[in-house]
Amino acid sequence: MIRAFREYLKYIPNQTKESGIYRFYNSVLRAFPPVFSKMTDTQFPDRIVESLKPEQAVFAQEVQAVKSSAYGDSTSTFDGEDSDFASSLTSVRSSLYNHVQEHGRTYHAYKDGKYVLPNDEKEQDRLDRQHQILKQHLDGQLALAPIESIQLNNVLDVATGTGLWAVEFADKYPDTNVIGTDLSPIQPDMVPPNLTFEVDDAEDEWLFRQSFDYIHLRAVVTCFANPAAVIRSAYAATTPGGYIEFQDGVFPLQYGRTPPRDSAFVRLFSLLLESAERAGRPWTIAPRYSGWLREAGFVDVTEETRRIAIGPWMEDAKSKKLGAWNMDNWVDGIRAAAPRMLDRLGWTGEDTEALLCLAVDELVQTRIRPMMDMIVVWGRKPVAEDVPEEARVQDGTEPKAV
Repeated sequence: MIRAFREYLKYIPNQTKESGIYRFYNSVLRAFPPVFSKMTDTQFPDRIVESLKPEQAVFAQEVQAVKSSAYGDSTSTFDGEDSDFASSLTSVRSSLYNHVQEHGRTYHAYKDGKYVLPNDEKEQDRLDRQHQILKQHLDGQLALAPIESIQLNNVLDVATGTGLWAVEFADKYPDTNVIGTDLSPIQPDMVPPNLTFEVDDAEDEWLFRQSFDYIHLRAVVTCFANPAAVIRSAYAATTPGGYIEFQDGVFPLQYGRTPPRDSAFVRLFSLLLESAERAGRPWTIAPRYSGWLREAGFVDVTEETRRIAIGPWMEDAKSKKLGAWNMDNWVDGIRAAAPRMLDRLGWTGEDTEALLCLAVDELVQTRIRPMMDMIVVWGRKPVAEDVPEEARVQDGTEPKAV
């Protein structure tokens, strides 16, 4: 029955994939992951399994085998020795789905603490809304890099979140193999057949078997301790002639008018930036993307900056509408980030909530007018024709531009 339901849902139009029946289906799979352990499209690489519990490493190859049976016969059963594998696979999956609980929210269990925002249903809803806001801010485009000029065989979406960008990209390019990676297995289970998800950490060694024609990273300014190293890994994994693209916010924020000196919102966001800095994952690194891309070897590095309001206070209709949506996104976003991040600075829950209430009130009442610059940066991995003969690497690796 479940398999038939899955097959039926394949024919739901893209615009209805966030409808009640679609969200109900995925919520059932999230609530009972062991039951559907053979049917998930979220992949668990060997190194992920091994990092959970040493005794489970022997099942790594079997876990990989499960990838290809995601749409297999739902009537098949485990028996004999296979039942031991099924039990262990369920244990592995439970280790990833049993999220850490703090401050009334849940957070990723794999490499707990690396990413500060929660991963519960409320945060997933916010991420889905944020996807639409950012896409509309780019005039409905999923990418600004000139990827239409190249053959897209394999595409990687790093820190895919709920996976909506990857789902839409895979729908738009049905002949392209798309992989989305994230620390949290919160992606939908009903996805296009050319899309898979993996639980993975982009700060680890990249062990993909294929190279990628396009690598996409969006809203990752909160993710990495060493973005330059991630970019170097991306360069090694990019097909010559392929593109990498970042879409991210630039912090600190700008303001349409000078905020009051005692602004609760300004104080709160300053504390969030301080907490991120202390944790070794500063949120102020987006302006350095272009330089890091060039240092890694990418060429034709291009940068665009677009400004988006946080609140419906700009004059033109599009900015006003996006600003209103973005204000709701930010209200939920700071409420998601503040408890854990201010806790690291020694704040009590009561003090954090009091400051949050004041900051949210300032936003909603538009007593302050914050705005965020969104930076979009892309670069191309050079091909042999881009560099002179004497500059080409002779050890079998692709050349870097000089």
